[in-house]
Amino acid sequence: MVEPEKPLKKKYQIAFDEEVVRKLEDEMKAEIEEEERITREKDEENIDNMVYYLLVEKMYPFTQNILHQMWNDVRLQVDYEVEMAYDLLRLIRRQINEGYIPA
Repeated sequence: MVEPEKPLKKKYQIAFDEEVVRKLEDEMKAEIEEEERITREKDEENIDNMVYYLLVEKMYPFTQNILHQMWNDVRLQVDYEVEMAYDLLRLIRRQINEGYIPA
């Protein structure tokens, strides 16, 4: 049995296929660049937030009164099912009991 030969693509079809491939590649590159940009911005934002937190903590260390206020405020807002909230409350209570003195 002789199979019929597959007709060759015409020049305009080849050019069209190449154009489609180029457009798809450009779209993929744009998506990858956008994802990288978003990731980079999130990382920079996290670093900025950490720097601000450390600067504020250095300038305004916790006092005994602030620890008591934090204890009362957090205790009222805590969802009693969340272990991390319990850990925070325990830390603040321990600092209050130990007579925390800012450095």
